[in-house]
Amino acid sequence: MIESSDCPSDAMLERFEESSADVMESDALRAIERHIETCRSCQERLEQRLDQYIESLQVLLPEPIAGYCVLKLLGQGGQAKVYLARELSTQRHVALKLIPKPSSTSDLDLQAWRNEILVAARMDHLNLVRLYSVQENQHSFILVFEYIAGGTLQSQLTR
Repeated sequence: MIESSDCPSDAMLERFEESSADVMESDALRAIERHIETCRSCQERLEQRLDQYIESLQVLLPEPIAGYCVLKLLGQGGQAKVYLARELSTQRHVALKLIPKPSSTSDLDLQAWRNEILVAARMDHLNLVRLYSVQENQHSFILVFEYIAGGTLQSQLTR
């Protein structure tokens, strides 16, 4: 436990930041929260960490995604990147899959992508991740999937 006059280490602040949304895990984390409420130095340290985090996200994403707060990159493949995000309206975690639109794609090719996405949206099975919604901007298709914690399918299969 920290004394009110002692500032937490960077490692402790990182643990504080990563604690589950609005749920403090332990007395130590609650003590850090109380300390930060009254310590301008720690507040400034957290603001700097937040600024650095926002800058790193701007490198990851070409533009913000309306209605979502992107938290981190989960993975990427040949055609898409998948991000962990918080849906602002429901505060639930979701997986955002960004599929870039090729610059030389015809209207027919784009319609084929849209049709494939509609097929995925209709799929409903206990063993499939649900597709909640789809957005489209000039750069990409954005598929909003149910987020299932626990790593990749590949990591589950190699256990």
